[in-house]
Amino acid sequence: MPGIPFKLKLIEPGLIQTEFTGSSRHFVKPEKDDAYDGYLAKFEKAAEEAMKNAEKPEKVAKTIVKAANDRSSKMRYPVGSPAPMLLLLKRLVPDTWFFKMVRTSYKI
Repeated sequence: MPGIPFKLKLIEPGLIQTEFTGSSRHFVKPEKDDAYDGYLAKFEKAAEEAMKNAEKPEKVAKTIVKAANDRSSKMRYPVGSPAPMLLLLKRLVPDTWFFKMVRTSYKI
């Protein structure tokens, strides 16, 4: 609409207790190939452990309302652990370091 300034707002969630967590972890792999089983077992264990401290969806909803009503030029709204830390790291270190740190922290 002419005359109305639009500001882009990004809600960047970390670990949130939603059904997405379960439905997004369905893996497709060849039935006769177990090459990924060890990795998938480690990933599943890390994901289950991480989700113990996940935020409730209401926190994301409150952040959306806050962002929608914020007239500042702030663009990014991380919500839920470990989103703020990961976003900061992503800006500060090269991608190779970032992904190595993530794999190390989740033991995968």
